[in-house]
Amino acid sequence: MRISIPKGWEDIQLTSGEAEEGLAKLGLKGANQELLRQSMEQLKQRKAVYAIEAESAVRGYATNVNALCVPSPVTSIEQLKTGTRAGMSQLGASDVQVTDATVAGRPGIRTTYVLKSAAGALTGHQVQVAQDGRACSLTITSKQGEMPANAEDIANTMELV
Repeated sequence: MRISIPKGWEDIQLTSGEAEEGLAKLGLKGANQELLRQSMEQLKQRKAVYAIEAESAVRGYATNVNALCVPSPVTSIEQLKTGTRAGMSQLGASDVQVTDATVAGRPGIRTTYVLKSAAGALTGHQVQVAQDGRACSLTITSKQGEMPANAEDIANTMELV
């Protein structure tokens, strides 16, 4: 999978050991640093693409984008929606909205939600598509009220390769 990273964002190579350097460069401390460290470790195991909006880190939570594909038996939009709703419920997400969307040129879904975390309330914007035995997603997470104005533009850069 490929995505375009906007100017002002830091592309973090999770598999090269660059993640800790990236956290240090951003100057995050405490719960925010630990939350991102845990997130990065989970994403590293899935070989995800990951980037952080450097400017937001100064405000206390680093807005970030991740993109990954995982093996999945899902073959329809309805199955994707059902699985997403179940996953959001398990995470304790609120204000979950799942809608049809075109993702990487294919039928997919768009999901928005709010999660409570040690860093406060977070807003998520996610697009997903199922293809060839895998489910691929791109997720942008920010502090509630701070979703980047270009979030939809970032989501639209997702390409399956």
